Amino acid sequence: MRAYEVQNRFGLDSLKMTERPDPTPGPGQIVIRVLAASLNFRDLLMVQGMYNPKQPLPLIPLSDGVGIIEAIGLGV
Repeated sequence: MRAYEVQNRFGLDSLKMTERPDPTPGPGQIVIRVLAASLNFRDLLMVQGMYNPKQPLPLIPLSDGVGIIEAIGLGV
């Protein structure tokens, strides 16, 4: 799957498109095929390291999205 992530340090120049393995849901989780996404001011602050600078990297900024459930984990 493709993802845009903040990799080694915060800042817009660290936001890169990457390839990640397709996710597998764990217990109590679901996997959603994202059909539309919206980036908000909060996402910009996350990329810049101003929202919560103690977040571990890499970080995928995405506050809002909609899609189709593709897989469910145990207990869902």
